[in-house]
Order: sequence, then structure tokens, then C-alpha cells
Amino acid sequence: MNRESTINNLVRYIYHETDMRENDDIRRLLSMDADLRNDYNEMRKVNKMLDRLICNPSPTSVNIILNHSKKLGRLEAV
Repeated sequence: MNRESTINNLVRYIYHETDMRENDDIRRLLSMDADLRNDYNEMRKVNKMLDRLICNPSPTSVNIILNHSKKLGRLEAV
């Protein structure tokens, strides 16, 4: 497996998008390759930070959506 596809597979593994055979292969690679294990651990840290992010839309975005919804409501009433 080349480095790029291995990294892509790690991302899939972290997001639970790999099948059981791939999981076994990735676990085997992680147990044998310290550099890959370090990459995996860093990716997990980033993944956990992303999970904790709270994203709120800007007030402008909310107003645009609400105004659009009001326009659609008036059109449906016609």
C-alpha cells in the first residue's frame, strides 16, 4: 500500500467507513509502523477537536434564510 492510500484508509477507518477486512489490515499496519501509528494518533486528536467544535451561523445567514422562507410562504398562499 502506498503512503497516500494508507493515509486515506486511516481517514476512512477513523470515520468507520472501512469493512472488517480493511479494519484488520489497518490494525496490523498500525501495530507494525510507529510513524503510521503517530499519524493515526494525530488524526484522532484532530477528529476529536472537530467533534467538539460548535458552529453557529452568522446572523446575516439566518436572516437570508428567514427572508427566503417568508417569500416562499407568500408565494404558496397565492
